[in-house]
Amino acid sequence: VTAGYRIFYGASSGNYQWSVDVGNQTSAPLTLAPGRYYFAVRAYTASYEYGPYSGEAIITIGPGGSSPTAAIPSIGPSIPT
Repeated sequence: VTAGYRIFYGASSGNYQWSVDVGNQTSAPLTLAPGRYYFAVRAYTASYEYGPYSGEAIITIGPGGSSPTAAIPSIGPSIPT
């Protein structure tokens, strides 16, 4: 059973330098500097057993920055049964 989600992101594909635990929320605002970011999500159980990485999403932030909201269902994490 899924207890929560962790969003992973970084400046290159498959290389996630940062992460944020969003608990059982399905979206999370992030304040990012201009640039291209690669995102993936992992679901976890109550005992912090992590499922596989979701598919990767790419977001480009233009000049002036932004606070994109990463919607978890759009990149589909899951816990193996």
